[in-house]
Amino acid sequence: MENWSRLEHIFHEAMEKPNARRRAYLLDVCETQEELEKALEFVSASEATDDFMSTSIGLPHFSPSLTSGAVLGNWRIDKIIGSGGMGEVYLVRRETDDYKHVAALKLARTKDEKYLARFEQERKILAKLEHANIGRLIDGGVNDNEQPYFVMEYVNGQTITEYAQSHKLGYKPRLKLFGQLCRALSHAHARLVLHRDIKPANVLVSTEGEVKLIDFGVADRLDSTLTFGSVPTTKAYAAPEQLFDGQITTATDIFSLGGLLHKLLTDKRLNIEDNIAANLPEDLRHIIRKSRQKNPDDRYESVNALMADIKRFENSEPVEARNGGWPYRAIKFLSRYKIAATISALLVFSLIAGLGGTLSMLKRAQISEKIAQIAQLDEEYEARLADGYRIGLQTLYGEDKAPEDRIDPKLIDKSVLNMALNTKETFDLTNLDDAFLLFSMGKLFKYREDFENAVSLLSPLEDMPLTTPIMAYLSIESRSELARCLIQVNEKKRAEKIARQLLVDRVTHHLTNTQTHVQDAQSIAKVTGDIVDQNFVIELTKQSIDIELQKTEPSDSSLEYFYNQLAFTLYRRGQIMESLEFFEKSYEMQRKQGIRFLDDAAAPTNLAQFQIYLAQDGEKPEKYLPDYLAITSGEQGSPTLYSLVQGLRAEAALLTERWDVAEETSRLAMEKIENNKKFRAGWYYDIVVARMRALTRLARYGEARGLLAPSLSALGKEDIVSRWEFKECKLYLAEAYLVAFEDSKERAV
Repeated sequence: MENWSRLEHIFHEAMEKPNARRRAYLLDVCETQEELEKALEFVSASEATDDFMSTSIGLPHFSPSLTSGAVLGNWRIDKIIGSGGMGEVYLVRRETDDYKHVAALKLARTKDEKYLARFEQERKILAKLEHANIGRLIDGGVNDNEQPYFVMEYVNGQTITEYAQSHKLGYKPRLKLFGQLCRALSHAHARLVLHRDIKPANVLVSTEGEVKLIDFGVADRLDSTLTFGSVPTTKAYAAPEQLFDGQITTATDIFSLGGLLHKLLTDKRLNIEDNIAANLPEDLRHIIRKSRQKNPDDRYESVNALMADIKRFENSEPVEARNGGWPYRAIKFLSRYKIAATISALLVFSLIAGLGGTLSMLKRAQISEKIAQIAQLDEEYEARLADGYRIGLQTLYGEDKAPEDRIDPKLIDKSVLNMALNTKETFDLTNLDDAFLLFSMGKLFKYREDFENAVSLLSPLEDMPLTTPIMAYLSIESRSELARCLIQVNEKKRAEKIARQLLVDRVTHHLTNTQTHVQDAQSIAKVTGDIVDQNFVIELTKQSIDIELQKTEPSDSSLEYFYNQLAFTLYRRGQIMESLEFFEKSYEMQRKQGIRFLDDAAAPTNLAQFQIYLAQDGEKPEKYLPDYLAITSGEQGSPTLYSLVQGLRAEAALLTERWDVAEETSRLAMEKIENNKKFRAGWYYDIVVARMRALTRLARYGEARGLLAPSLSALGKEDIVSRWEFKECKLYLAEAYLVAFEDSKERAV
C-alpha cells in the first residue's frame, strides 16, 4: 500500500478513540483488506506498549480473569469492557436495597513489580483527587488470587471531540468543555499530580455535558520517589520532552492541552511542527502556539494562565499570547464595548492607516474610561464600607464616628459579638446597607484577630447575588477577606476553593491587578505550596507593579504592598538575593508614606527578619523598628504585631551584644502574646529562647532556667509535631548555652 499518509491519519484517529471502539472505527473507515490489516497491526503494536485498557475486541485467545455474574467485594461483574497485557477493566454493578450503582472495575493481572507499583500509584493518585470533572475512585481491594483492583466512576459518554462533532457545537460551547477539562487538570496540578497522557480518548463527556478526565495510569506525582522509566503515552499529543526523555513538568500537560484544543476546535490533529489551522481566529492560534512551544519555559506557566487567556478571548480582550501592540488592543477595545459599527470601522481604518493622533486619543480614552469605572466603584465601595462601620457602631453603642475615623476594634465586646452573630441570618443580602454592615462587622473582627468569628460573619456573603457592579465588587472583596480568615483557622481547602474562584470572578468583572487580587493568588500559594501557584503570584505581582508604575500618579501604598508580596514569594522560592531587593523597595515605599496604620508594620518586620536571620545584621533593624511600637501598641494596636516588633528588636540586640536591651524587649514581647503561643508557628518560644540567652549573659541564671521547664511542658502537648520539635530543639540549645555559663562546659556538650 502506497498511501502512507492516509494510513498514518487512520492510525492516529483510531488511537484518539476509547479503546473499545478502535477496531470498530477501523472496520468502518478502511477501504481495503490490506489497509485494514496494516492499520490493525499498527494499533495492536501501539496498544502492546500500554499496560491497561487495550480493547479485548479482536483478541480471540484472550481469557478474562472474571466472568459475568461473578462477585468481587461488593461488586457484581457485568461484562469486560477493556483489557491488555497487564490488566482488565470490567463494567460492574452494586445493588443494595433500592440503590443501584454502575462503575468500572480495574484489575491488575500481572505479577510484575514495576507495573504493580504503577497500579498502586494510580490508585493513590485517584484517592487524592476530588473534583467534579475527574473520574472518582469509589472502592478497592485484592481478590482471592491476590490481584489488586480498584473501582472508579463509570462515564457513559463520548470523547470530547466526538461529543463536539455529534452535537455540532460552535467555538463557544467547545471552549466551555475545554474549560471544564482545564479546571480538572489545574486541580490535579495543585496536588502535585501530572497526567502525562492528555488526549481525546482520556477526556469523556457525559450525556449531560459534564467533562470527565480519566485514565491516570501513566500519571505521576511531582513529589514521587517512584521511577518507572519511559512510560507509554500517545505520541500525537506528547510534548518533546516526553519523546526525548526530558524533564516532565506541568508544562508537559499544557503542551498536550494545546494539541487537544486544536483538535477540539478544528476536528484535525495537530502535528508537532505546529501547522495550526489557518481558519481559526488569530487569537486562538496564538493561544495554541504558546501552549505548544518546544521549550517548556516558553509555554503558559500554569493551566490557570491558559484558562485566563481563553477567557480574554471570549471577552474580546487582548490575549497575553499575542503581543499585538496598541492597534491590536484598540481593536479589542472596540469589539468589547460594541461601539457603533460605523465609528468602529473609521477608527480601525485610522489605526491601520497609521494615524498616530487617533491611536493616542484612543489609548487615552480606553485608559481613562477604565480608570473612571474602577475609581467610581472604589469610591462607592469605600463610602458604603465607612457607612457600614458607622451604622454598626450607632446601632450597638449609639456612637457616631466620622467615615474617615479609624474604628477602635476594642469597642466590640462580647455583647456586640453575640448580637452580630445572632442577627446575621436576618440580613437581606440584596440590600446593600445590610450587606456592607455585615461585611464591616466581619472585617472588624478580623482586625481584632478574632478569625473564627470573622469567618462566621463573612460566610453568608459567599452567596450574595452579583446583580450590579457594586455588589460584584463587595462579593469579591468579602470572599477575599473570608479566604484569608479561613487560612488562619486552618480551613485551608475551603480557602483555596474560594480563592481560585475569585481569580476567575476578578477577570469576569474587570477587578484585576489590585492588592486583594494578588492576595487571593497568595492565599492559594500559601495553602498548596505549589511552585505553579507561586509562579502565578510572581507573574501577577510583576504585572500589577508595571500597571501601577504606568499611571500618572502611582500609588505608593499599592507599590509597597506589591513589592512586599513579590519579595515574600521569591523568598519562599529560595531566590534570596532577589527577594531582598523587593523587601527593601517595599520598606522604602512605606517610609515615604509615613506610619499610619497597622498594616504599615508589614514591610519593616519582613525586612528586619531578612537582615537578622540571614544577614546576621542587628544594627540596621534597630534603626527603624522602634518607630513602629506606637502604632502596634496603641488602642488600635495588635498584640501579635507589637510582640513581633519587640521580639525582632530582642534578636537584633543579641547580635550586637546589647544584653539588657535584649532582655527588656523579649520580656515585653512575651507579655503581649503569652496566651497566643501558636502565633507564627510558635513565635512565643523563639522569644523565650532569646530571653533565656539575654538572661544568661546578664548572669540571671535562675530566671533563665525558670523559663525552660514550662515551655518544654507546653510544647509536649502540641499537635503540630515537626514545627514544635524545632522549637523544642532551640530550647535545649538555649539550655546548653545557659549551662556553659552557669555550670560547666563539659555538661553543656
